[in-house]
Amino acid sequence: MVVTITIYCLLAATICLMQPFNQVDVNAPFTIAFQAAGMNWAKYIVAIGALKEMTTVLLASIISQARYFTHIARTHMAPPFLAAVNEKTGTPVTATVVMVVANCTMAFFTSLDILANLVSIATLFVFSLVPLALLVRCYYVSGETQDRDRDKLILFLVLITLSSIGSGLHATYDAAKDVENKGTNTTDIDVIAARTNAF
Repeated sequence: MVVTITIYCLLAATICLMQPFNQVDVNAPFTIAFQAAGMNWAKYIVAIGALKEMTTVLLASIISQARYFTHIARTHMAPPFLAAVNEKTGTPVTATVVMVVANCTMAFFTSLDILANLVSIATLFVFSLVPLALLVRCYYVSGETQDRDRDKLILFLVLITLSSIGSGLHATYDAAKDVENKGTNTTDIDVIAARTNAF
């Protein structure tokens, strides 16, 4: 986690040193920054890195989705054939194939902008759900935790969730207001989403 945070901070510092903050393009910050610096060759390296990153994320998502559905199928909340694990490889091949076909079908009939927003929403949901689950795991034990302490935990979880939703709505409102002040179409969801993600 420390390595990831350090890399993100270094990237943010680099982009801010290459261009003034108000000139950073939210859709392609490094590509435009390198072009402005006269380093057109660097944009190809950025493009290759972005392509590799997107491919890795998609493959990791498909593999993780297959594992999720395998566990869900074991609880009989999904078709049982998804719980099958290949004896030779020890992996859920059936669930992986089903998820690949489902994801490819959805991607084929959906525009890239909508897919990008869905990926952002899914990532935010997972990043929010994991810490909440860890809080429950740390502070709640079935049959041992007193009702009063359980109610406190539920109250704090609700407050955390509502504050996160409020922060997101506030950022979206500010982005829409910023777009409106600049004379841009306020229904341009891509610009609003890009500014919100940048926030």
